[in-house]
Amino acid sequence: MLVCYVCGREYGTLSLPIHIPQCIKKWEEAESQKPPKERRKLPRPPVGSDPNDGVPIKAGNVEAFNAAAFASYEENTLEHCGICGRSFNYDAFKKHQNLCTPDKPFKPRGTALGKGAIQDPVKIAASAVAQISLEATAAAPIRPKPAARPQTASGPASRPLAYTCYVCGCQFGSSSLFIHIPQCQKKWEATEESKGTFRPVPTMPPEMPATAEELPKGTDAIIAFNNAMSSHWNQVSLVACTGSSLRIHIPQCKAKWEAQEAQKPPGQQRPAPPIPPELVGELPKTAQAVEAFNTIMFQEYNTHSLDPCPNCGRTFRPEALAKHVGHCSGPARRRSQPS
Repeated sequence: MLVCYVCGREYGTLSLPIHIPQCIKKWEEAESQKPPKERRKLPRPPVGSDPNDGVPIKAGNVEAFNAAAFASYEENTLEHCGICGRSFNYDAFKKHQNLCTPDKPFKPRGTALGKGAIQDPVKIAASAVAQISLEATAAAPIRPKPAARPQTASGPASRPLAYTCYVCGCQFGSSSLFIHIPQCQKKWEATEESKGTFRPVPTMPPEMPATAEELPKGTDAIIAFNNAMSSHWNQVSLVACTGSSLRIHIPQCKAKWEAQEAQKPPGQQRPAPPIPPELVGELPKTAQAVEAFNTIMFQEYNTHSLDPCPNCGRTFRPEALAKHVGHCSGPARRRSQPS
């Protein structure tokens, strides 16, 4: 995945050159609606991170490209608070200004990973951009995907394994994960601040290494790592629903399912998923029992509520699957139909 130097988000090698002109247009439209004194100039593409010069394919070049783009995004796109030194997007900054005062300043932002755990993008860019050799490519990237359920070694053998973020539960490539985590932590802080809940950024689980080079390599090791990250995400990042709310929610959810299915053609309508036996009787109370219960519920959801892609084996909601199939080049997809 490649970082856009304007908005800081990640896109595939094919999508980024399409996205940036749209992102620039969105920037200019947003700035034109501000008072003249608050309008900012469009950020210039940093050296080595202009997709018009080609996009990188090698891992080292991708990391340098993303480091330079993310450093530019932090420096030129985000608004910096003069009191606490933290940075925000424009809307979040306006809310933050009303809360962060000289008398009651916010604490300076930390990485929550410990000193030296996340490499400084500016330092990476300074050392690597000078020698980067950008190579145009149409190679398909590893796309981030939800990773809430424990992984197993089943499924298409050629499906690449990515690494789970313990903050948001999504997956990224090895070079992207350590660029993503600081962005994810900032998004967490901005979201909590906008809600007024101010939950602290999730702490780093013990299985999380300090650098990308220390990430596990083998299939079994990656699966074990992802299960540990997903478990941490489930216990620390998510807010648990009480048992009484779940009992109220399920009939409403089933009614919503049946109403949506009734709008489909008869041949495409699906029955409501069966009630798992674990929902009969008293709900679990201990943390370990709740985690085991949630694992089973997610497996049931994945099996009965989602539809598998015939090409790559990943599961999606029906509307998402219809979009995905047209772009998926998984191992089961044939390039040409037999005559």
